[in-house]
Parts: sequence; C-alpha cells; structure tokens
Amino acid sequence: MGADRAKGLGTQSRRWLSTATCSFFLLRVLTAAHGSANQTVAVWDTEVQLREGFGYKDNLLYDPEAREHSSFFSTGLEASLSRFSNSGHTFLAMIDGEDIRYPSGETVDKEQTLFATLQYLHHGDDWKWAWNGTYVYQDQMFDSSATETNLSAVRALGHLIEMRPSLTRSLGPRHRLELQPVGARQLLEDPLDDYWEGGAQLTYGCAISAATDLALAYEYLGRPYDAREKTDADGFSTGEDGLTFHEHAASLAWRRYWDDQRKWRTLSKIRYERNLDNAAGYFNYHRYQFSHGMRFRHRAWEASLQFRLNYYDYDQQTASSDDDSRRHKFTSSVHARIERQWTKWLGSFLDYEYESSISNTTLDEYGVNVISAGMSLEF
Repeated sequence: MGADRAKGLGTQSRRWLSTATCSFFLLRVLTAAHGSANQTVAVWDTEVQLREGFGYKDNLLYDPEAREHSSFFSTGLEASLSRFSNSGHTFLAMIDGEDIRYPSGETVDKEQTLFATLQYLHHGDDWKWAWNGTYVYQDQMFDSSATETNLSAVRALGHLIEMRPSLTRSLGPRHRLELQPVGARQLLEDPLDDYWEGGAQLTYGCAISAATDLALAYEYLGRPYDAREKTDADGFSTGEDGLTFHEHAASLAWRRYWDDQRKWRTLSKIRYERNLDNAAGYFNYHRYQFSHGMRFRHRAWEASLQFRLNYYDYDQQTASSDDDSRRHKFTSSVHARIERQWTKWLGSFLDYEYESSISNTTLDEYGVNVISAGMSLEF
C-alpha cells in the first residue's frame, strides 16, 4: 500500500521472490532424491492459479478527507515454471498480475500490477550463486510524500527492470556471508521522474538453531534521477538537473519456527535508514522501521498477520510556512489474511489491510481500510 512504496516503487514490491525461496525448492528436490548421492534427480513443475475477488476500499486517493471510496472487483493470475535438481541447479520463472476495478471511483477507476521474475540458483558445498531478474508494471495510487515536494498521493504509472545477483559463502555449519549487488531502471509517467538505481547489500547470517535464524545487513543504494531538479533548503527548485539520493540502511532480522512441524513461524525486523540528497539537504531524513509477521499453517488452513511501523524525521523540512518545527511523519500498516483450500484445485481467502499516516503536516495524513474476499482455482 501507499506508505510502503514511499521511498521508491522498485524497492517495495512485496511479491518478489528471494534466493531463500529457491533454496526452499531445492530442499524439496533433495528430499525427493531419497538421499541418493549417485543419481541425479531433476523435477519440472508448473503451477497456474486464477483468483477472483470483491471488496471495499474507503480511501482511493490516500487523502485526509477520504473523498473517494468504492467497492471493487479483482482478477488475478499467477503462473510459475520451475526446475529443481539435486545436482545443485535450480530455475524458477514466475508471473503474477492483478487487475482491480472501482465502479464508484471517479479519479481512480482501476489499478493494475504485473510482476515477472526469473531466478537461477547454483548450490555448491560452501558457495551459493544466484541470479534474479525482475520486471514490474504498476498503475496505482502512490504515496510519494517521503521524497517529493508534493505531499498528496499521485497516480504512479511505470515500468521497472531490476537485476539482483548474489553470492553466498558458508562459514561453517551455522554462519554465512552474502553479497548482493543491485541494478535497476525505473520508467515513470509524469509527475514522477525516471531514475536509475544501483548499490549492494552485505548480509551476515547465523543459524542459532534449526528453528532460529538471525541476519544482520547493511545496504547502500544510489538513485540518480534523469531530469529531476535540485532544490534549495526550502524545497524550491534551483533550476539545475541531476538530483540524486544516497540511501544507507542497516537492519536486523529474526526468524523463528515455534514447533517441530513448522506450522508456526514469526519474522521480526528492525531497520534504520538514512537518506541524503546531493543538493541542500531538503530531502534528508532518518527513517526508523519495525515490522513483525506471523504465519500459521495447519492442513488446509493458512493464516497470516503482519504489521509495520515507520517513523520519518526530516533534517530541513518544516511542518508548514507558519510552523517552523521540523517535519515528521509516522506510518503504520496491518495486513491479516486467512486462506482455506477446499479441494486440490479450489480455495478461498479473506483479506484485510489497514494503513495510516500521522504527521505534523496536515496534507500528509490519511487512513485507508481495505477488505476483500474471493476464490482461487489452481491448475
């Protein structure tokens, strides 16, 4: 939803798959091999899922007055092709698209997203190498207030291409070190500007036990815009192109399975982020984030609950022309979902999302509730 995409469309796509996903699929193949070291086992797998749903969203524009609200109808399609092998080579291709229609929407009558992912993983004794390529199409409302002078939400229409290779070195049975470079190109329609993005993430991981894992990471991202102009300390354009953001982030993640069957899983994460621009510092801020997710699986049921808290503290920006106090904002989001698989091919879901922004700048405040339900068909 809006606030989670505030710092850039490319870095917040929640459906992107990680190299850990490929590792999970590889374990399935190793199990299928029944421990045979002399026989190569390769398994091809395809999955197709069609989703149909309906729901209600009470603030289509992410504005303080909630001027537009509507019921909606959604259609989604997910398809994947994968090859798993105990020889150490794994391949995964996936596409996931969703179309949402708002019958009562005036400014916003539809939202659309499309994610396509290609992944290759080679798993050796001590080294793991992966290549991840992602394409994203996005046409939806976007809270751009964190990094734009316009504090109201805008319609973001654009394309993203991202490459994330990674190299992981095992440092014994419990420790690992991973380096993940990133390069991305984001193309956006007005009023947002196109940009490049490049950097790297270094992660140290420790498997405390078979059920508990800790990961400490540092990440740097540079984001030069194509034609976006620099600003002075008050946010007014200097007329000079070449605005660039430099983002430094440190995070600590804790993952825990709470039972032997791994029905219960939690994932907690704290993150600190420092954003710096290459001009007078108008867009400089500190961002503090805490997120926690819980998932429970039992037979045909799956339930999940996630929440995220963000606090932005700006160096230069003020609350308003009449208030010289430094601008700050607090965002929160909650996502709850229940799924039930009735047969091998038929399932249902109930989904609720809430998001809010509280700020000392009135235009930067909103609340959004989204509730939906639907059915899924798997082939």
